[in-house]
Amino acid sequence: MQLEATRQIELFKEFMEEEYKEKLSSLVEQGEKSLVLDFKKLAAFDVELSEQLLIYPEETLKAAEIALEQFDLPEGILLR
Repeated sequence: MQLEATRQIELFKEFMEEEYKEKLSSLVEQGEKSLVLDFKKLAAFDVELSEQLLIYPEETLKAAEIALEQFDLPEGILLR
C-alpha cells in the first residue's frame, strides 16, 4: 500500500531534520548544490518510506524534493 504524498513529505522533512540538520546548514556555506541521502539511514528511520522509494521511485523522490523545498535553502539544491 502506497503512503499518501502528504505523509511522505512529512516523513522526509522529519528525516532530513533528524539526519541532515547540520548538512543542510552547511550546504549554502560550502556552495554545494546537492544533498545525498543515505538509503540505509532512510530504511532505519522508516522502513515503509524506504520501500516506497524502491517501488515508486519517481513519486517518492518528488515528495522528498517537496520536503527539501520547505527548508530555507537557495533554489537549485538537488537530492541524490
